[in-house]
Amino acid sequence: FSDTFPAGMVVATPATYTHDGCGSPTYTPVAGAGSVSFTNGTSAAGGNCTVQVDVTAPTIGTYVNVSGAVSADIVGGTDTATDTLDVTGATPSIAILKQISTNAAGPWTTFVSVPLGTPIYYQFTVENTGDVPLTGVTVTDPTLNPTSPNVICNIGALALYEVTTCAFGPISAASGWHYNTANSHGTYNTTDVDSDDSTASYATTGLSLVKSVYETAFTAVGDVLHYSYEVENTGAAPLQGPVTIDDDKSTDETCPPVSSVGDNDNWLDPGETITCTATYTVIAADVTATEVINIATATVDGST
Repeated sequence: FSDTFPAGMVVATPATYTHDGCGSPTYTPVAGAGSVSFTNGTSAAGGNCTVQVDVTAPTIGTYVNVSGAVSADIVGGTDTATDTLDVTGATPSIAILKQISTNAAGPWTTFVSVPLGTPIYYQFTVENTGDVPLTGVTVTDPTLNPTSPNVICNIGALALYEVTTCAFGPISAASGWHYNTANSHGTYNTTDVDSDDSTASYATTGLSLVKSVYETAFTAVGDVLHYSYEVENTGAAPLQGPVTIDDDKSTDETCPPVSSVGDNDNWLDPGETITCTATYTVIAADVTATEVINIATATVDGST
C-alpha cells in the first residue's frame, strides 16, 4: 500500500516507524517526505499487519488522510483507510509543589512547628504539566535567595510529563511564623512559562511555666500545700492540647481542657494561658528541712 499525506503533513524527523505481524517488509520512510509506501509484507491467514509512522504538520488545523488501496500478490484490494489528524496549538505548562521538613530525607509537608534553631529543609517538586518539552527550567524563591533573579535550583530541560525534585537547606529556624513561597519557570521556543505559587511555612514553639503555692508556710506533718501552674504559649505556633504537668513532689497534677481557655478550641494558641493545679502533703522530712522545694515542667504537643 501507499499513502500520500494531505498538504503540509510529512514524515517526522527523525523518521521512525514500527511494524508488527508483517514479516520482513520493504519500508523506508524518508524524513520530511509527504508520502510513504510499504511493499513485500506478509500476513498469516487471519492475521494482522500493523504499521506505524510518526508524522508532523506545520500549522493548526484538520488533516484528513485517505490512503491508497491495499493489495497482495494473490488478491487485489480496493479498500482504503481514512483517518483525521487534528493539530492543535502547543500549551506549555509547569507546576511546582514546595514542602518542608526537619530532616533532609523527609517526611515532607507544607507546615512544621519547631523549636528555635532547628534545622529546616525545603523540597521543590516540579512537573511539566503541558504538552511540549520545556527548557531552561528553574525554581525561584525570593526568601531563600533574596538576590535577583532568586534562583534556588537550575533544572534545565524537562521532558513532556516529566517530574523532578530539588532541595535546599538546612537553614536554622528563626523565631516567629515564616511563610515561604516558590515558583517554577521554563521556556518553550521563545515562550516563557511560569507556575502558580506554592507555599510552605514553619513556626517556632515556646512555652513558659510560672509556678506558685497558695500557702506561705507549713507547720506540721500532714499540712497540705496547694500549687498552681500558669502555662503560656510564648511561641508562634499553636500547640494541640492536652497540657500536662510533671511535678517531682506532687502526684495529682491536673489541667483543664485547652478548649476551656482562649478561643475555646483544642489548641493552645500563641499568647493563650491555662492554669493547672496540684497538691502536696507535708511529710516529716519536710518539717525537719523546714522547707519544701519541688520542680515542675509543663508539656504541650511535644513542647516542654
